[in-house]
Amino acid sequence: MARDDDQRLADIRCAAEKISLYIAAVDFEMFVEDLKTRDAVLMALVVIGEASSRLTSETKLEYPGVNWSAAVGLRNQIAHGYFEIQWDVVWLTAVEDIPNMLQAIEQREI
Repeated sequence: MARDDDQRLADIRCAAEKISLYIAAVDFEMFVEDLKTRDAVLMALVVIGEASSRLTSETKLEYPGVNWSAAVGLRNQIAHGYFEIQWDVVWLTAVEDIPNMLQAIEQREI
């Protein structure tokens, strides 16, 4: 069943909220050492990247502060370059980019 952009944005929002929850009481060193948290964050990033890749151009234009291509690129890196993941990039994405993306989506929904 095909999903529309509103559903994809809801998927992105849900995955972003999960990432925020997963890393709430964690610093970088703890993150790198915790396999479950790393895997959970990676899966949520894959969901965000996949949903982002399927958004229409029109919808993406409604969120000029969101770097959709970076989200898709990171998803591709995780899926296809899983053997050389740069954990510092994943961490920075989780603590900086994901909250900004979530805020942009939530502001648009109001």
